[in-house]
Amino acid sequence: MIQSTISVKRDILSALKEKECSPGTNSRLAYLKALQQLEIDFAEQMTKMGALPKNIQAQTKTEYVFKAHVGKGGAVQTVAVDSKQQLLDITRAEEKEYKSGVANSPEDEAIRAELEAEFGDHAAQPEKE
Repeated sequence: MIQSTISVKRDILSALKEKECSPGTNSRLAYLKALQQLEIDFAEQMTKMGALPKNIQAQTKTEYVFKAHVGKGGAVQTVAVDSKQQLLDITRAEEKEYKSGVANSPEDEAIRAELEAEFGDHAAQPEKE
């Protein structure tokens, strides 16, 4: 089936290059319609055999969302996110960690102490509006 489809397609394509199949002629239109029908039949046959899914649009993904985490050493960890809601949840969880001090390290505390000694209490605190 597939070999005969390929040979018929090759014959149609070679006929399209000939003089009597120049653009604008009825014979060219007939060959193009036959080529289109051949491809439609081929896709239907592959779907019936199970090689192609019946609804390929439902199985294609048009948007990819990732969340990247960059560590202090420059290491990057990328996480695939399935929905915008999941991305929002991850972002909120990170903000809670940062606010609660989970993301603080001894190096951070030493830098804050140094800044506070040099510039006073307001150096390490965010500005309030």
